[in-house]
Amino acid sequence: MTQTKKLTVHEQQRVELSIIIPAYNEISLIAKSVHETLSFLSRNFPNSELLIVDDGSTDGTVAAVFEFIKTNPYNIHIEMIENKGNFGKGFSIKNGVMSSRGEVIVFTDADLPYDLSSLKMIVPAIQSGIDMMAGSRVSADSVINAKVPLPRKIFSYIYQLFVKFLFNIGITDTQCGFKGFSQPTALAIFSKTQINGFGFDIESFVLARKYKYRVETFPVILNTYREESRINFVKDIPKMIYDLLRVKINLMFGTYDRVE
Repeated sequence: MTQTKKLTVHEQQRVELSIIIPAYNEISLIAKSVHETLSFLSRNFPNSELLIVDDGSTDGTVAAVFEFIKTNPYNIHIEMIENKGNFGKGFSIKNGVMSSRGEVIVFTDADLPYDLSSLKMIVPAIQSGIDMMAGSRVSADSVINAKVPLPRKIFSYIYQLFVKFLFNIGITDTQCGFKGFSQPTALAIFSKTQINGFGFDIESFVLARKYKYRVETFPVILNTYREESRINFVKDIPKMIYDLLRVKINLMFGTYDRVE
């Protein structure tokens, strides 16, 4: 006799929106970010869920999230997903996407640098038929309230030159950490991604273009900039360039078409 798994109340409900927040050693801010996100969702998107994807934190981030879950004052489901090691932001986003139930799937950064009010623009746009919405800090309508250090600006400019040289994707800000997808688009793209690190953003755009998804950009409100940047210029820049070359090679040799 076949046993049927009993669905939880959350699993039985329609989920309009899934928010994914990747986290690595975020003990100093994760509880505050979870609180702010849930507060916003409860007021604006009550049929939603929040997924925290921990990438092997060693500072108590996971325990802090589980403690919040115990006393969660909001009627919004929280899921704690733990990677089995420290694999990278791209791996965490992919893991979150594959675990999401939302009709619209959005990811943002753990320190919530981008104002969540943009969700009121992202969700209706995707529900109207756009496949992918990408935040753009260089949009004329974006509001930049945080000061971004000059070295970071120079690095971003040079990196975008590499992107433009290797790929014709028509996006001027590929690295903004605020992006949204329809569920079918997210599953199709992230089931094929190969990059675990920061280069996953480029890969997602490349795959969206390859499979002819409709991509639009939206202006963001950047409220904060993390002073202790997670990018180590000496160590990570070569990795990011290497990832770009990997994506190019994967395209040339049809790797993505062979991924089920």
